[in-house]
Formats: sequence, structure tokens, C-alpha cells
Amino acid sequence: MDNLPDSLALEILSRLDDSASVACCRMASNTFNSAFPGLKFINLQWQLKWYLESRSRVSSSSSSSRFTPSLKRVFLNLVSNLSALESVRIGVENPPLDVMNADVEDDGDDLHITDEGFVKEWLPRVSEALKLLSLSDFWVQSSRRRSEVLSLISAHCQNLIELELKNAWLSGQNMNAMPMLTSLTLELIRLDDKNLTEFNTSFPNLQVLNLIDVRGLKMPMIHLLNLKTCHWIVTDSPSYICIITPNLITLRLECRSPAALYIEAPLCYNLHLAVDHLNAFAVKNLRI
Repeated sequence: MDNLPDSLALEILSRLDDSASVACCRMASNTFNSAFPGLKFINLQWQLKWYLESRSRVSSSSSSSRFTPSLKRVFLNLVSNLSALESVRIGVENPPLDVMNADVEDDGDDLHITDEGFVKEWLPRVSEALKLLSLSDFWVQSSRRRSEVLSLISAHCQNLIELELKNAWLSGQNMNAMPMLTSLTLELIRLDDKNLTEFNTSFPNLQVLNLIDVRGLKMPMIHLLNLKTCHWIVTDSPSYICIITPNLITLRLECRSPAALYIEAPLCYNLHLAVDHLNAFAVKNLRI
């Protein structure tokens, strides 16, 4: 194995699904370890059982920093050895929603990966080549801490094409425009941009948009001229929902009955509309 050419070793590492598998190869072979700095991705997924097992080994009087796994240290060690990252995925497995608060509530922040202090430690040095960024936070720790990570990402990642953010409370203020971004997913997000005003300005060239359980919206309007595919699950009860997307082809909208729904999508031919409490709902304007 140690006689493999570096280029072949790097190709093998590049075909692995996650950073844990990469770490195993590095431990097994000096050739893989030597090829590692050329890797262009990190995919670090933290399992809930690691957190729970570590938590169970300490007394309830111990500080959370002692029993929370050191995801941040592991990641920072990985990223310090990679110079040309194109894809970064960090995720923490969350417990089921019905047991989240009862079983794993704590005040620690070691798994709070949208914390801007943590992101500032590594994002600026890898942002130039970065094309994909996915952060799936630990809701137990992130739900009570508003993050400015969107502002930070928009300031540094001007070449980013795809962005995924999950399980976090995000500020929508002080964002720069990201004209290269074409795909955005926000899932289980509390967003401080109640009308999506900053959102529309910051992501003008989106083609794919997934808003799954994004809360904090009052009168949201999606006004994106280049959008082609949109999946929007609205779990709040906004009084008004507006979608103005002249190039939209596919729309999947699931919502509770708003007072008014305005959709202007003249090219849309694939529409799925699911509205709760339909008896109290009337379509005021539908242009497709």
C-alpha cells in the first residue's frame, strides 16, 4: 500500500464519503497520510451517540465542556492541513424533536458549529476555493444563540455555489450579495429577516431554493428573477405569502392557510400546493 503513487492515493481518498474513513486510511498508510494535504473536501459528521456516551460518563455537576465531544478541535485539526478545500460539510446528529429538550439539554457550545467565533477560525483561510458549504448545527445548543454566520459567509465566500444551513438561529442582517450562489437550503432555521428583504438582495442568482421549516417570517416575499426550483415548507402562519419568480419551473409549497397568497410564476408547469385549513383560504392571485 505504501508503494502507491501519491496521485493514486489522493484519488482513492477523494472517493471516500466522509472524513472518518479518510482518517482510517491515513492511520493505515504513510502514503495516504502524505497525500492527505491535497484533498479538496471535508465531510465531518458527529454522531449523537458519541455525545450521549460521553455525557453519561460524568456527573451532573460537571461542566458541559468536559463531556461534550471535541468536534471543533477535530475539525480545526483537519482544516489546518488542507490548503485548497472546495467542499466543507460539518454536521451533528440531532435527537428526535420530541425528546430533544428533555433528554439532551445543556448549556455547552462545543457542538454549536454556526457560532461565528468558531467559523472565523477557519473560514477565511479556505474561502477562496470553496464551492460548497454545509453546516448542520446541534439544535440543543444553537436554538438559544443567534448566529451572524450568514454575514460572515457572505463576506468571505464570494465564489460559493451551494450553501446549506440547518438547525440554527440566524441573523439576516449585514449580508453582502453573493452573486455566484445558485443553490441554497435552509432547514429548521429561526431567521431574523421576517419579510425576506435581506434574503432577496443577498442571493440574487439563486436557481434552487429549499426553505424547510424556516421560522420567524411575518409577510415573506420571495422575489428572485433566476429561480427555477423552489421547495418551501412554511410552518409559521404568516398573513401573506408572495412569490415572484418569472423563471420558476417547479414550485412545491406547503403552508398553513395565509390570509393571502400571491404567486407570479408564468413559466411554472410543475406545481404542488398543500394548504392546511383550506376552508378559510382563498387564492387572491395566481399567475402561472
